[in-house]
Formats: sequence, C-alpha cells, structure tokens
Amino acid sequence: MMARLFPDPAPGLLENEQDAIFRHVNNNIPGLLEELQPNVRQKVLFNAQRSQMPRGAAGVLNVGGPILNDAMMRFGAKLGMALFYHDLGKILPPDGAVFVRWYSNYDAFTDGLPTEVLSLMGQPSSLEQGRWTVANQFQFGRVIPLERTMAAHMVTFRQSFGILTFAAEHHWHMDRAPQDHVFRPGCLRTGTH
Repeated sequence: MMARLFPDPAPGLLENEQDAIFRHVNNNIPGLLEELQPNVRQKVLFNAQRSQMPRGAAGVLNVGGPILNDAMMRFGAKLGMALFYHDLGKILPPDGAVFVRWYSNYDAFTDGLPTEVLSLMGQPSSLEQGRWTVANQFQFGRVIPLERTMAAHMVTFRQSFGILTFAAEHHWHMDRAPQDHVFRPGCLRTGTH
C-alpha cells in the first residue's frame, strides 16, 4: 500500500485498485488506516511546506504510529535477508542479524536521509527477468565488503519510501545498534526480534 501512494500512477489506475488495497489492509492489519490519519500539527506543517514538495504530492500521512512502524520494520528485515541472499548467494545464518531503518518520502524531500551512507551505495539497480524490469517501482544500491560476510542496502519503492538494511553473518556486529531495529533469522516465524 505504501508504495502505491506516490507518485500517482496513470489516471484511473489508482482509483480502480485503491478500494481493494484499503479493504485488504483493513482486513490484514486492523487499525492501520486509522493510525495513518495525520494530526492537526502534521497537516499545518505539510501545508506550510507544500510549495517545496514535488508536483503531485497529494497530502500527508502520520507515519509515526506503532502499527505502521512494526510492519515496515518486519518488511525491512525480510528484505534485508533476501538481498543478502541475492547479492552474496548464501542464506543469512542463525548467528546473523539485520539492522533496519525505514524512511518516508518526507524524509527524502526534507534532507532526512543518511547521505554519507547513500554516497557509498553506487548506482542503483533493480530486479530484471529477461526484458521485464521493475526499475520504475523498486531500486536498490548496495555496499558489500571484500570478506563478503556483510551487506548494506538502500532500497526505494517508487518515491514513497526507502529502507536501509545492514545484514551481517554475526549478530555481534549489531551490538551498538538500537536493538529494536535489529532482527535475527527466525524472527518472522516467532514474532520476536
């Protein structure tokens, strides 16, 4: 759902799928749609900065709630493990860990991204199969050290949000990271970090 919010697709496309998306989200993640409603302060701040936003920015959402953040962090953990496998050709071992941080498009528009990390990522790539590509929806940059036991990725989904992941074969590499942002293999099965 979050990736479909900005920028707007071709006219008519979003209207046809929007109701179905919201119905599925409401069924699978109760309370999320209510949590996304912006408060008065967020609306005022957005309206004051509207002229600085890209053309087509429709409105503001509250992305600070626990339901959305838990979903984005768990999605980011899955993504970090998948890209670790994609780039290194091996599954993150049980002793490994993934650090996750997600960014909204507001962070991108207001210089809230970690530019020092992004500068290391190189040119973004996407997933391709033959002539089929998702580059207009999904791109990622990467940094992989020579010893190939770690991988860092910055993934963007359209202009809606981005996820930064650091995956390492040994969890002790994450000891100094905020532990509510660190996920171990198996966490998606058990519901714990």
